[in-house]
Amino acid sequence: MTELLQIVALALLAVGAGVSVVIQQALNADLRVSLGSASWAALSSYLVGSLTLAVVLLVLREPWVSTAAVAKSSAWSWTGGVFGTIYIVVSILLLPHLGAATVVALLVTGCSARSSSITMACSVSRHTRSTFSALPARRC
Repeated sequence: MTELLQIVALALLAVGAGVSVVIQQALNADLRVSLGSASWAALSSYLVGSLTLAVVLLVLREPWVSTAAVAKSSAWSWTGGVFGTIYIVVSILLLPHLGAATVVALLVTGCSARSSSITMACSVSRHTRSTFSALPARRC
């Protein structure tokens, strides 16, 4: 029974994270209107997110990452921010025109496209040793 409760709790956390994506998109779109720029809204969102992550790191008492760990990482793994920027800017630009439900549906469609996303996730997993590698090999 404990394992079931743990799975339910993790599922609820995932749902909460999904809700936060929709809230973030709406707030970023509102910030775009206020600032008059999708790029400045995205940068502002990243800055506030970075400060929030700094607080999380302090609360969790995470140690500094060693230079050896940084040197061991692949160059490809450092490009996540580029894709995050694409996601944020495109979401900010599309939300006022398509609405939150449509944008989220299209984002999920993009994430779910079997012919590209799963293949790409598996490819990235093999090259970056990311958490995707925890998936059973038969899925990739």
